[in-house]
Amino acid sequence: MNIPDSVRESTVEFVADLVAEDPTTRVVRSHTRIDKAIEAFLDKHLKYGEYKSKLRLEYAQKVALALAVGLPKELQTPLNSLGKLRNDFAHELDSALSDSRITALYECLSPGLKDQAQAIARDLWHSHQPEVAYPKFEKLDPIDRFISISVILWNALQSAILSCADSLPSA
Repeated sequence: MNIPDSVRESTVEFVADLVAEDPTTRVVRSHTRIDKAIEAFLDKHLKYGEYKSKLRLEYAQKVALALAVGLPKELQTPLNSLGKLRNDFAHELDSALSDSRITALYECLSPGLKDQAQAIARDLWHSHQPEVAYPKFEKLDPIDRFISISVILWNALQSAILSCADSLPSA
């Protein structure tokens, strides 16, 4: 599949948000970008997308609508869990990317998405520490696991957007 330059650029921006110093920035900005990707998916699927904005949909409603028009069902629980995590960070001053929070987010993933998250984490580990043995995914820092999970959700949404564009009839 040929990846458009706009997707490459937005992916670079997405990753830059994930490596920010502040955990709140990581969570809120990655959620915001994933929210925008869900909107892009909806724009590709809705016949009259201009009416979507009149609905003033909350994030969870956008996820539900995206599922209704064809977003893979395996994304429902992790996307909703990411929304809850974002709300926690936006409304609780003492929020942290704790081991238990990231484990709960990881457990929402389907087996295939878990495998992808582990592969991304392993690749990132080896790119930064090639001489050090890669530990089990569960032993990684919660921030590294959050980055891997966020990237696979982002990739899944980008893939869904691109596959929709590929399947649309040509004019």
